Amino acid sequence: MKKVIALMFSLVIIAVLAGCGTTNVDMNYKGLDTTNGKAIAHVNTTVTACHLFGTWPIMYDASYTNTFNEFTKEAKRLNGNKVNVVESITEKKWSIVPVITWIFTPVTTTVAGDVFP
Repeated sequence: MKKVIALMFSLVIIAVLAGCGTTNVDMNYKGLDTTNGKAIAHVNTTVTACHLFGTWPIMYDASYTNTFNEFTKEAKRLNGNKVNVVESITEKKWSIVPVITWIFTPVTTTVAGDVFP
């Protein structure tokens, strides 16, 4: 019975955390230029989702394509015409609750970069 409760609790936690997306914007360069010129802002977009076996999206989509689309939406909202992606990373959290997260894997993808006019 305890295993069933633990399984249900784990699935609920994964479902609650799946589909979260955040975007942080920093516009304070303190008068300095980037190596590519004067940037409007630095944008950091993170998307978390639940994927089946870490590959196929079940709840939301933390693929690089979807995360980059969210990143560019924010860049357009800031009236940017060019972006310079400085970092992109995808983390598959297989080991949070072994066996359960091997099947229902929390995946987090982050894209960060500068937005130019």
